[in-house]
Amino acid sequence: MSRSCLCRTASSKAAQTTGEAYKPLLDGLEEGRLMRSKLSWEGGDLQFIRDPSDPARLILFHGSAARSYWGKDLDDAEYAYVLRTEFGADASIDLSGLSAHVDYVVALLPLDKTVLLTKPIRGDADLARAAAAMLQQAWGKGGAELAAALQLACKLETASRKQPHPRDARAHAARFSQLEDDIDDALAADLDAYTRRYCPGSEDCFEGAGRAAMFERDPALLKRALDGVSAMLARAELTPKLLGVIEAQLRREPWPRELLLDRKAREIQALGFRVVRTPRIAGENAGAWPGVAYVNALAWGRRIFLPTLGLGQYEQTLFDELAAQLPSYELVPTPARDALLRNGGVHCVFGLVRAKPQ
Repeated sequence: MSRSCLCRTASSKAAQTTGEAYKPLLDGLEEGRLMRSKLSWEGGDLQFIRDPSDPARLILFHGSAARSYWGKDLDDAEYAYVLRTEFGADASIDLSGLSAHVDYVVALLPLDKTVLLTKPIRGDADLARAAAAMLQQAWGKGGAELAAALQLACKLETASRKQPHPRDARAHAARFSQLEDDIDDALAADLDAYTRRYCPGSEDCFEGAGRAAMFERDPALLKRALDGVSAMLARAELTPKLLGVIEAQLRREPWPRELLLDRKAREIQALGFRVVRTPRIAGENAGAWPGVAYVNALAWGRRIFLPTLGLGQYEQTLFDELAAQLPSYELVPTPARDALLRNGGVHCVFGLVRAKPQ
């Protein structure tokens, strides 16, 4: 029997206390086929679809994000068994080790018995140039100088198959870190004037009560200041990740995870699904950053809302190629740069509200 779950109740004492605080709300939501899960879990790491050959069977796609809550002592088969039992699934596909959550690995299209499975992009000079152009746009004049250097360092010479070494890009990254990232001169001057007038010598001019006072005195200046800080933080997030993306295009041999993805594609196809490999922009040495996974999308009927980083024509070309493989769907590019840079996407941040039948 398939079931939909409303909540997760963590096993730790602190989480149990928090869970108790929300218990009345969650109890009020429980009705009909909606029920409470007994396990701690992370929603982005659980995806469900009906078996293409037998709609009565439910298939679970899962990772291992919840193992730290309650499954540390279980082996892979035991962990999968507990998940299938809790959620009423008849079979499961284990995507552990491929990303923090499986919504960065797969998107499920039940109307066409189709699974979108991520495929990292590599050796793509156009992607390197698009990433460098984004750096140029983010950093203005200084970024233009860096972008030109990166384009030169990361050019893929297909005729000779000569590859620049990743250290070349890292050297430019080190130089890049020395570029000025201050807010613009006009804003800095206006903030200095505000400080001299209202809070000379104070360290709380722009925090707490000082920020509240600034909202009353000069809301336009406060907005400019917050926008400037936001832009600086965005550049700080964007820069190392785009440099990692550029470096990744210098690599030709596959990562071990790519080989695992290929095996999972065959496993999914064996169940009767059509598998469409979907681009993923991954970074070299990106650590915990999952990159830009276009499978982190939201399918709503015949529309698929895809996240966009803002790579312009390069990204549009990717979508055109994907649309050709999904002719019965409308692909809707959805700006999601901030979410993508912070380990998110569209699936991670969208919520759905289904109206009750009249």
